[in-house]
Amino acid sequence: MSIDGVVMCSCLDEGTALPPPCPVVADEGWVRPASGHDDQWRAVRDWAETACQHRQFWLVEGRVIRSALRAALDDHGGPVVYPALLSALPSLNGGSVSPRQAADCVAELDRLADLMRRVATMVVLVDDTDAAVVWVYDDECYAGSDEPIGFPDGPPGQPSIIGFDEGHRITTRPDPGRPSTVTWLGRDATVRVRDADTGTVKFAATEFTQHADRDGWMFHDKSTGTQVRHCSPIRGSDGEPGTGCRFHTETRPVDIDIYLPGVAFLRRLFATSARTDRTVYWH
Repeated sequence: MSIDGVVMCSCLDEGTALPPPCPVVADEGWVRPASGHDDQWRAVRDWAETACQHRQFWLVEGRVIRSALRAALDDHGGPVVYPALLSALPSLNGGSVSPRQAADCVAELDRLADLMRRVATMVVLVDDTDAAVVWVYDDECYAGSDEPIGFPDGPPGQPSIIGFDEGHRITTRPDPGRPSTVTWLGRDATVRVRDADTGTVKFAATEFTQHADRDGWMFHDKSTGTQVRHCSPIRGSDGEPGTGCRFHTETRPVDIDIYLPGVAFLRRLFATSARTDRTVYWH
């Protein structure tokens, strides 16, 4: 079940929004027709898209991802240390968090961040073009073994289901008629390209470039000059493989806003609520 979190803007309250098609009320993260105007719900929804600079009057809105944060909270003190966060995180649609509790949630996120920064490290792959982290090694899932981060493309229009055995070999080929590779990130902060059929390492580096090469891709190790032509490029935050990209790996102290999925959005949501003195709603 998907749950979204939202903090509404003040444009409706302050009278800076465009006039509505009928009387409206703000109700748990939505603007709705007032009583007696229920037949205007579609007109109100369309009006709210552009009535102010915030779509649907949402100052902040997005999907809530809770599982990784809940596990980290349980592992580092639980309800005694993080009472505000554990009571605020939703389990169902509906409900709200007051600005006061939201401020407490931000403080508890800071407490967790400081603790995990001091006791743990994370391996990240960084795009040197903008210093953005494009991949974080998943300790929970891979526990020291390499994590696949680049896959061969399958036949156009057909979904590919890919599995791996203990030798890093593909057990279900996306395109049986074409030689393929898989790109992996290790807990040792090394990126490797392996032959998908044999698991043999064809390339290993911690600092390299990526560019398109005919119908494939090329990695070039900056320190050794080694190159490999392959079919498993690294994709950026937009989901597309970039060409001319420069990458390097780092081992850093844990940053929970990067390391734990969903935390960066929750921090922004709670911080906005505390700063604007406006309630967080779950829907």
